This record gives sequence, structure tokens and C-alpha cells, in this order.
Amino acid sequence: PLRRLQSTKSALMGAMGGGVTQEERIKQTNLSEAAFEVFQTIDVDGSGIIDHREFARYLAGDDVLPIEKEFDTPDTGIHWKCVADGERVQIASFEEYSPAEERLDVAVGMSLIMVNNTGVSELFQYDKGGKFQAKKTKKAVEKMIKALPPYDPVVFTFEEPKVLVNTYNNCLDIKRGEREYHVELPQTAFSTYQDFATAVTKLLKKTDGVEDMRVRYDLEMKVM
Repeated sequence: PLRRLQSTKSALMGAMGGGVTQEERIKQTNLSEAAFEVFQTIDVDGSGIIDHREFARYLAGDDVLPIEKEFDTPDTGIHWKCVADGERVQIASFEEYSPAEERLDVAVGMSLIMVNNTGVSELFQYDKGGKFQAKKTKKAVEKMIKALPPYDPVVFTFEEPKVLVNTYNNCLDIKRGEREYHVELPQTAFSTYQDFATAVTKLLKKTDGVEDMRVRYDLEMKVM
């Protein structure tokens, strides 16, 4: 009973701040801030809730995680683009009121890996060959999708985005000295953290007052 009373007293003192040194409080505060930063990193969609998929993505680091999205028909309303090296096919935009536009789990910038059972890398046009090759790859993907049965379901396999910017997390607030700057980020998906860092750096260059700042990805995001 005496030990139980002493432990209860210690718990009450701890809850009221008694018996906790200033150094311990600082450590607890730093730990809370670090935990919050990690939470924000894992919570890619800014929903305030971490689901199993987001946690798996965080643990995977830079590894590519495939994610499947099924549509009722191939007529999804997705417009495609291919980056200059011809290596990556991505969602460029959506037709207004199309099935793809109405879905919250599909975003501009997501990289396509496979259509049904055919991998994008299996197309004969797929190669690292500059802008001309990129156009050929894009046309090959569009031709492949158009050739699918018009009323059959289609499954697109994408790379799981590392960063997903939406209406809830598209503002970057920067305080420099006594001034605050607000940079609006494009609402799109980024397959790599480096792509995200590059996009933010380009926006900073266009913003007066912080145009000399740079963002670098080196295991963690850093603003310099």
C-alpha cells in the first residue's frame, strides 16, 4: 500500500509538473515536435489521419510501391504526358466531369506502371531517348488504352506518390525575419521527394523575398 501511495503521488506530481526538471520538459517538448513532424511526413494527403497505406509508404522509403486503380471502362477522361527522357508516363490532366476527375484517389502527376497486365516498359517505343522518344511512348500508351474493349473494366497500376499536394496542404508558409511569405504549391502528385524539392525550389525562385532559398532532399527535406 505504501509503494502504491508513493507511485500515485509521483504520478500526480508528474501530471502537475512537480518533480520534472526544466531539462526534462525541454526534452519532452522536443520529442513532441519531432513526433509531429514525422506525423506530417507520413500523413501525405493532409487528412490528419494516418492509414495503413501511408504508414507502409513511409517505411518503404524510396522504394516504389505499386497501387491499382480500377475504372468501369477505358474511357476514364485521363490525359497522359511523358517526361522528356521517355522513361515515365504520367497523368497530365482530367477531362471535366470525367470518371477520373471525380475520384479523389487519382491525381495529376501519378506515374503509370501498367495497364491491366501490360507494363508500360514492355512497349517497344519505351526507351530513354529524349523528347522525340517521349512523344512516341505517350502515343503508344494512348493507342494501347484505345484498343481495349470499350465496355470492359480497366485497371491502371501507378507508382504510389511520395508526396500528394491537394487543397488541404498546398500552402507553404515561410517566415524570414519579420516578414512572412506564402507560396502556393501545385496540386499534383510527386513520385519522388527530389521531384517535389525541385518543384518547390522553382516556385521559390519566382517569389520576391525568398527567391534565393533552395529546397534539397537528403533523406529529409531542407530549406536553405
